[in-house]
Amino acid sequence: MVIARVACRILFGALTVIASVSASEAHLDLPDPLIPGVLMEGAIVVEQAPGNIVSLALPEVAGLQWEQHGTKRTITTVNGVTSESFYFGVTAAELGTLDIPPATVRLSDGTSVSTAPITVMVSHGNAKLVGDAYAEAVFAPDTIVTGESTQLTYRIFVKPGCQVDKGAVSPPADAIRLSEPNAYVRGRSYDESGEAWTSFTTTWQLTWTKPGSYEVGGQQSYLRIAPDGFRRSVRSVAVKPARITVTPPPSEGRPADFAGLIGPVALTASLERSRIAAGEGTAIEVALAGPHVDLARAPELSLPAIVKSYQKETVIRPGGRVFRWDLVPAAPGEYPIPAISTAYFDVASRTYQRASSAPMVLTVLPGRASMLTVSGAPMRVAPSASQPAMVEMLPLRDAAQAVPAPGIAAIAFAVGLGLGGAAALARRIGPLRRAPHRGKALARAISARDLDAVARAIAQLRPELRDARLIQVAQRLQDAVDVARFGHSTVPDDIIASASELESVP
Repeated sequence: MVIARVACRILFGALTVIASVSASEAHLDLPDPLIPGVLMEGAIVVEQAPGNIVSLALPEVAGLQWEQHGTKRTITTVNGVTSESFYFGVTAAELGTLDIPPATVRLSDGTSVSTAPITVMVSHGNAKLVGDAYAEAVFAPDTIVTGESTQLTYRIFVKPGCQVDKGAVSPPADAIRLSEPNAYVRGRSYDESGEAWTSFTTTWQLTWTKPGSYEVGGQQSYLRIAPDGFRRSVRSVAVKPARITVTPPPSEGRPADFAGLIGPVALTASLERSRIAAGEGTAIEVALAGPHVDLARAPELSLPAIVKSYQKETVIRPGGRVFRWDLVPAAPGEYPIPAISTAYFDVASRTYQRASSAPMVLTVLPGRASMLTVSGAPMRVAPSASQPAMVEMLPLRDAAQAVPAPGIAAIAFAVGLGLGGAAALARRIGPLRRAPHRGKALARAISARDLDAVARAIAQLRPELRDARLIQVAQRLQDAVDVARFGHSTVPDDIIASASELESVP
């Protein structure tokens, strides 16, 4: 038993060590890029380590020199994750790309953890970073046609000991913002001496509807803090301006219906109902999708003269725009709807293209009047031979004449007036009736095989449906009834059987 307990403790300890090691993670943090010939600072960062860093085993890399002087380290805890950083010097010999194998970190508990292999660039530092601060604005691309999008990027770089409150650049007033600006992103860059600068970057997606040349620039203010931490001064630096040229789309090959839409664009069209009865209406929906369709206009519809269209409100969706029309045909028939298309300028090929839908057909079925059959010969109803008569009641022999008590006549008269008024009011407003049960009304119409009554019952019932299954059942029944009513056929038995699900709808 003692041996078993000792073995269990040893096994538990081993598993604990393995679990702690597997939970640890180390990575090599080097400047990007490395500046050739400049001693720069790197670090190995270990997270959730079971012990402190004791030593490093850095790999040998041709053209790279490691320098470990002293034991500079920091320990931080963020969101419950503890990290220990061990710093060292690193110098790259020449320009190029370096592949660095894993480095091994030995911990105070006797375990070790390795970093993943990485690749770093060796290049010259940013020659623009001189003085205390540098700011620039850039358009990409810097030449566009009206309606085409471009990205405005604004960057601020400050040297250690300087702070920036907010950016001084915003898009030109004539620009149309296609999206909200990104929040300032903090980064790091290096000057030619290898000193690290802090950068702040934000971007906007823009376009213009008017041709012209536009410029962004100005002055960027920043705060300079003295090494003693007390003396502070506000300074400013000129922003390197950005310029963009906006031209109209080329006139050569421009379609007559081109309205400034920039591609790529995808267009789809659909009918809400492609088969309707005479006297009914439907709707057509045209959807445009693409990065610049926010500025698109409604395409032209080519409809038969007998079909009237009424444009509805446009719906704007992310990356798309939907146009909708109500259609009202004046007579039964088969009405072909040609492909709907719109012209756009494709920025990739710098040519005009068309986005088109597939053609459609609207079928309007002829209607018929609801028929009521009356059998039997007409019969005249003769008036009754007997007429009601008033009979006077004589008093009993030797009986005294009845004399009403004072006030009884007045009370009787008032009661009579009240009853008469109540009867008149009841005849005027009619009896209170309970709303008909829609599901049962549909069931009665189906049982009577009255297709017109079935159609009316479905029309009354459909606004109350919320369940997708019941909506589908009602639609199938409606379509089958329309075909049967106007095609003089019968409704399939399986559809009639499925309609029993609708009987519970109040």
